[in-house]
Amino acid sequence: MQNLAKKLEPAVEAMQRSGYVVRVEGPTCTIRWENIEYRARRAVSCLVDPELGDRVLFTVIEDGSAWVLAILEREEDTPAAVSLDRDLTIRVPNGRFDVVTSEGVGMTTTGDVSVVSRGVEVTAAVGRLGLDRLTMAARELLAEVSTAKVLAGSIDSVLDRVSQKVKRAYRVVEEMDHLRTKRADWSAEKSLHLHAENAIVSATGVVKVDGEHIHLG
Repeated sequence: MQNLAKKLEPAVEAMQRSGYVVRVEGPTCTIRWENIEYRARRAVSCLVDPELGDRVLFTVIEDGSAWVLAILEREEDTPAAVSLDRDLTIRVPNGRFDVVTSEGVGMTTTGDVSVVSRGVEVTAAVGRLGLDRLTMAARELLAEVSTAKVLAGSIDSVLDRVSQKVKRAYRVVEEMDHLRTKRADWSAEKSLHLHAENAIVSATGVVKVDGEHIHLG
């Protein structure tokens, strides 16, 4: 029975040491400890990627493989990177998830970005949005804008009703203004002025001109 127990004992006992990263080759790094070098990979629980010069805590397990468990020290000006070769899910069952930074937040992906929430609020001093194509579906839109400028090649609108109330309106059409309607009703409280090089008024029925004074010619 004692001989069987000895055969089942591992040949190498697991150990933990701290050393310095002297080389980084993809997912593998070389760690030096007391003039001995170990080729190690980052453990799943160690989220930060090892960098050259880092002091790390590593372990050598029974099969002889070495794993980086944690980054202990790093130069202050060296950035930190977290990389995973699989899907990542962060769950917060109770409470909020906040990202706080003083320099900015960047997001880059070759896939899609999806946001599902009860409400979305964005507050910024300056906003820029660049898209090749935008599709928006909303039941109601409320916008409060002090100044709006739109530069577009063409605008096509299909609406059931348009209602506008403005204080002053100015419109300049360089080439042609084309209107097709079933009925047109223009009413001016004080004066209505129409001027053109050539003017044609025609009707298939009755043309009526009514006024206190009518001047022709």
